[in-house]
Order: sequence, then C-alpha cells, then structure tokens
Amino acid sequence: MEKSYSDFAKELGVSKQKLNYYVNDENKEKIFIKKGNKNYVTEFGQEYLYKKTKDKNEKKESEKKEKNFEVFFDSIKEKDKQIDKLHQLLDQQQRLSLQDKKLLEEYKTELSNLKALKMPEEELNIGIEQLKKELEKANDEIDQNQAKLAEKDKQIEKDEKINKEWSESNKELEKENESLKMELQKVQSKKWFQFWK
Repeated sequence: MEKSYSDFAKELGVSKQKLNYYVNDENKEKIFIKKGNKNYVTEFGQEYLYKKTKDKNEKKESEKKEKNFEVFFDSIKEKDKQIDKLHQLLDQQQRLSLQDKKLLEEYKTELSNLKALKMPEEELNIGIEQLKKELEKANDEIDQNQAKLAEKDKQIEKDEKINKEWSESNKELEKENESLKMELQKVQSKKWFQFWK
C-alpha cells in the first residue's frame, strides 16, 4: 500500500531529507509516485528505503560496539598490568618477611650463645636488652609487612573480581553482537517480495 512521503519518514523515524539521500535519478520513478501535489512512496520504495535506513543504523550500532570493545579490552590490559605489579609487590613482601624471620632466628641463636658463655650478669643484661630491642624492631617490621601483604591480597581479590565481571560483560556483548549479525543476515537473505508478505 502506498504511503505519503512525510508519513513514511515519520514511520521510519527519520527526516524527509534523510530519505532523499538514498534516492537518485535511476530509482526515483520506482520509489515515488505523484498524486496531485503530493508525493507517495510505492511498496517497492518502502522496502528499499526501509532496508537502506536499517542497514545504516545497524552499521552505526556495530561501529559503536566495536569501539566499546576496544575501550573494554584496553581497560582489561591495564588491569592485567596492575595485577602483575601487585603480584611483584607481593613476592617482594614475602621475601622481606622470610628475611625478617631468618634474622629473628639468628638473634635467638646469638642470645642462646651469650647465655652459654656465662658472661658477667651486667654485660649479659645489656646484651639481652639490646637483643630485645632488635627483636621488637624486627617484630614491628614483620607486623607492618604482614599488614601490607593483607592489603595487597585484598586489592588483588578486588581486581580479580572486576576482571571476572568485565569478562562476563564481554561475553554478553559478543553474544548480542552475534545475534545482531544473524538477524541482519536473515533480513538480507529474504527477497523483497517476501519481506512485504
């Protein structure tokens, strides 16, 4: 059924000028028919213009999604770099913690050796006090390192959660994109006279 030019443009949600973009001298007679002072769009013209505007919109949507994918993948790469850096810091903190433990064992051994030498009580007390201070300092450093490790663990857990959410979001976007492609192929494979049945 023929439709007026303005009504058909409204139906597609585009301006009449936009529809004119797809009309040329070769197809003008097939697309339009003039009745009185009004232009009407033929059935062929309706199908032709519908397909052209839809293809354009789908192309824009596809380009937008591709751009979003690029931004998304860049974000994932950046997160991966941050996670690698956090792992390096965690390894460094673990090495420091092991060194501190080794130092504590050495202090304990030294203390035992001092006791075995039966040094004069005053000198022994001075040595013990000094060792206690060093042990306390070492313990404080261990506590600080453990607190830092706990913070790093929390950050890594948080980053992995974000990474997982992004991965799931990416899968959903890929499914949606695949679905749109299949729909487009279905529409393109139909003959124009089947389209209006």
